[in-house]
Amino acid sequence: MHTDSLYASTRRYQLSAPQLQQDIHCDVAIIGSGMTGISAALELAECGYNVAVLEAEELAWGASGRSGGQIIAGAGEDGASMLRLLGKDDARAAFQLSLEAIELIRERVKKYSIDCDLKSGQMEVAARPKHMPHLRDAAELMQNEFGYDIQILNAEQSAEKTGSDQYHGAVFDANGGHLHPMNYTLGLAKAAQSHGAQLFEHSAVTHIEYGNKVKLSTAKGSVTSDFLVIAANAYLGKLVPAISRYMMPVGSYICATQPLDESILPADCAVFDSRNLFSYFRKDGEGRLLWGGRTGLTDAYPKNLEAVMHKRMTAIYPQLAGVKF
Repeated sequence: MHTDSLYASTRRYQLSAPQLQQDIHCDVAIIGSGMTGISAALELAECGYNVAVLEAEELAWGASGRSGGQIIAGAGEDGASMLRLLGKDDARAAFQLSLEAIELIRERVKKYSIDCDLKSGQMEVAARPKHMPHLRDAAELMQNEFGYDIQILNAEQSAEKTGSDQYHGAVFDANGGHLHPMNYTLGLAKAAQSHGAQLFEHSAVTHIEYGNKVKLSTAKGSVTSDFLVIAANAYLGKLVPAISRYMMPVGSYICATQPLDESILPADCAVFDSRNLFSYFRKDGEGRLLWGGRTGLTDAYPKNLEAVMHKRMTAIYPQLAGVKF
């Protein structure tokens, strides 16, 4: 059963997949049914490959069904790290991949009529005056090194888009955006099934045996394949020790209001701020404000989560002091 959440309660696809209870063979086996795993399954199935996806819980159960839903160009940093680590040519190629990924989202939503409240516009806002020079430098780097069209906004322009005068400027990306992540992932899963991909829920992989072919074992069956895609992200556990030792938990949570009027976030874009333990927010298809943020380097559920999130939200929108999550 999916975690009790707004996303789960507003899902528009009721897909089901069986538990793996036999030994099967396929061209490509995929561990994980989040966006990465299901996207790979769809792409491969479209090309005629025999694909099997093994999901430990339910389709779109993990972060792909509970994320902030923001669509952001790049690799989660300002571009300078990519240039330093990869060099100019490879950094530009990597950045271009992120733009192709954004375009692929739009193409798939249109091609398969995925009902996921896809909207355009994304911005990073300066929470403090001293953060604005870094945002400006990052935007200019994206413009000059990657040829990417991104806007630098002053405080007044930021207020026009967010409906708040608490920010000191921003960078705005019209090509970015946001969506309902669970509905998008389930829409991809439905499309993958229509192309013949085999999806299995409640089929956690307990062992990987490598050789001329790869064999995945589950509690009640197995999959033998020519190729393997591991797309379990933070839910990988100890299945691949070489990867798991690099993983670190970071708590991130989202609270939702009742539907609000257009004075709150009038640009209807996705927003995140420049703090280390940053906040991020957007409106969903019904006009609810989804306010999220990091709470610390732990996966322990915070006891005072709603109070923390409400304090952060009302610091930006004081008029929401009486609005509950």
